Amino acid sequence: MRLCYLLPLLLLTAFGTIQAQTPMKREIGLRSSLNNPLNAGFIYKKQLAENRYRRYRLGFVDATVNIKSPATLSQYTAGAAIGTEFRKDLDDRLQFIHGPEVNASLSVIAVGNANTVDQYTLITPRIGIGYVLGVQYNFNSRWYVNLETIPGLAVEAQYGYPDSSPTYTVMANINLANVGLTGAYRF
Repeated sequence: MRLCYLLPLLLLTAFGTIQAQTPMKREIGLRSSLNNPLNAGFIYKKQLAENRYRRYRLGFVDATVNIKSPATLSQYTAGAAIGTEFRKDLDDRLQFIHGPEVNASLSVIAVGNANTVDQYTLITPRIGIGYVLGVQYNFNSRWYVNLETIPGLAVEAQYGYPDSSPTYTVMANINLANVGLTGAYRF
């Protein structure tokens, strides 16, 4: 009879010990811009080696609707990024993070006027490269928060409707004031 109670307890203890010794190689979290909290998305990281991660960002969606009668302005932006993140320990809980990433996004802006049939739509695909710079604070082995900025270069094309002549732009983003805040969970 005692074996019936002891066996599940031993299994639970053994599983907990094995689980505690298994390194956590994946991370998932939410990322938002400090400048615009609506500019948010998801981030997923997979450990490649000690202090080296493959990072995937998805979303960074910015949806804005501004209605001032009779005009309306709607803007929607979505994108994705992939990169490599390196971490350097600064102390037992604080790490410096850095690494390259490639990103792509699509933005749609629509401007309309309720008094007329005038409507203008601007579609902007964009590709770019950036370099992640930031700091990460580890609360414990499961949870962390980080602050990061991603200066970089991008190329975009703008296609307007009803005006169909495209405009091409090359941009350098060295705005270190645009900081992202991430809260993530390791598993």
